[in-house]
Amino acid sequence: MPVNTKKQTSWGLKKFTQWLEKRKIICDLHIVSPAELNGILRIFAEVKTNKKTDLTPSALTGIRAAIHRTITGQPFQGR
Repeated sequence: MPVNTKKQTSWGLKKFTQWLEKRKIICDLHIVSPAELNGILRIFAEVKTNKKTDLTPSALTGIRAAIHRTITGQPFQGR
């Protein structure tokens, strides 16, 4: 995986994990059922940045891509 992709994946997973922790939601992307993940991702669109402003559509796309790479790709070696 290219270095830039690793950075983007790490950033996206970090944002998603922070959002989950804030809401006290447990979600292991490697074992979560598709139906459960679908429900979680439906409410994820409300995610905010630290500045309390909405993330841009491209940032949300990046987070979605990071989640997708984690679910469908090889084991992630980030952080």
